[in-house]
Amino acid sequence: MESLSYNIGGLHIRFSGSRSLSWLQQSDAFSPFYIKETTPCNHHIYLDELGLTAQAAIDTASSFIPIHTFTLQDGTPCRWGKTGNSYLFEMDTPEQAMRIRMEDGHNAYATEFHSPFHLTFGIWMVFNYFTATMQQVCIHSSCISLHGKSILFLGESGSGKSTQSRLWQQCFPETELLNDDGPVLSAVDGRYHAFGSPWSGKIACYKQMHAPVTAFVKVVQAQENRISPLPVAAAVATLLAAFPPALCREQKYSELYLDLISGLLRQATVYRLECRPDEAAALLCHRTIFETT
Repeated sequence: MESLSYNIGGLHIRFSGSRSLSWLQQSDAFSPFYIKETTPCNHHIYLDELGLTAQAAIDTASSFIPIHTFTLQDGTPCRWGKTGNSYLFEMDTPEQAMRIRMEDGHNAYATEFHSPFHLTFGIWMVFNYFTATMQQVCIHSSCISLHGKSILFLGESGSGKSTQSRLWQQCFPETELLNDDGPVLSAVDGRYHAFGSPWSGKIACYKQMHAPVTAFVKVVQAQENRISPLPVAAAVATLLAAFPPALCREQKYSELYLDLISGLLRQATVYRLECRPDEAAALLCHRTIFETT
């Protein structure tokens, strides 16, 4: 069976399969992370595995314990839960249910996917499953790099994260957009860095680069521009809200994420930015962050 290897956020993952692997090879989002790896890989995603659909259906009916249900932006119903000693993620399209079984923290087995969109999201779920025990996470944010440091804008969709990244690029031409939706947080020599990833939302920004994290900024739309550091409890809640919601709903993973957040807060400050979508907000934010770090 043909296989390909990728390095995403410092994690090496090998993919095997046929049709889905072909989609992966053609993906602009994944191509910057391709590596020519010949050594054994500890993390493997087996795509288009024959026979899994029937087996997963049996397990789902008999022992599935749901943890989280949600709907993708295209309307696809999803559910995440446990079956025996494994985790199961399902995407239920009109054509056929797609399932991924995740085992032992290192291997995942998937049925055939029906589109590159579902394949990309399925890999995102597996990636977070692999990394949760390794003090790594794909965080929902828009991330920029400036002065050799990374700043991550947090908030709900539509809150203005991408706008703030764009304003920084306008005000400070050396600013580089690292990722606009799902950068990866991972430790490098004991310090957390933000890494580019294949998950960048509506803006195609797929970069194999990283920079140490210096600040998180929760963006809140307001009539006036104000910024202040968040108290510890509020900072923890803000960061946890940006972590993968499906995994956060299980105690095992939420505790691991809280440990990760503890490490982040020793390194970076979490701010609340109440702002208008103007350059004055970017100037205020820049001045606050780089005069205090």
